[in-house]
Amino acid sequence: MNQLSDYHCGYQQALKDFGIQELKAQISSLNPGIDVEEPDQDSLVAFLIQQLTNSLNSKLIENYFQALSSSYEEVLLSEIPPPHKQQPINFKEIALPCYCDGEILHWIPAKGGVDWGIAIGRFYALAPHLCRWSWKYIILLDSQSPSAAWVIADTAWEEDLQLKQEVAR
Repeated sequence: MNQLSDYHCGYQQALKDFGIQELKAQISSLNPGIDVEEPDQDSLVAFLIQQLTNSLNSKLIENYFQALSSSYEEVLLSEIPPPHKQQPINFKEIALPCYCDGEILHWIPAKGGVDWGIAIGRFYALAPHLCRWSWKYIILLDSQSPSAAWVIADTAWEEDLQLKQEVAR
């Protein structure tokens, strides 16, 4: 794949991850029969995001970040509606995993990780800290990985992982 198509795929994935496509679809469904040009839709989406940004509840956001930084990060705040706990019926089409079994992955250092290993499985689960469903991977740790001294395998959310670059030995 060339660099331009990689960028395009990443851009489309970002639109999907941030719900922009769903927002556009919702806007279109509010005015059936009216054909709105793409640039006009984009302008309206940008305006709605700007309005949301201007109306954010700073106390709610502060509480959310405090919950994430504490040992209670799995607990959702009462002000934030819990995500729909039922697995999406068509999750295989809407949530393609980024990594395959057998790939060598490592935890993203900025997320506090230093371990790496081979993906030996994955499952789709409710990620309370994300307020949505996400892939969680089962990683068989490499024998040289720091945590391998006390554990054989670990799990990690997809957004906490990346491909490990092979090092010539």
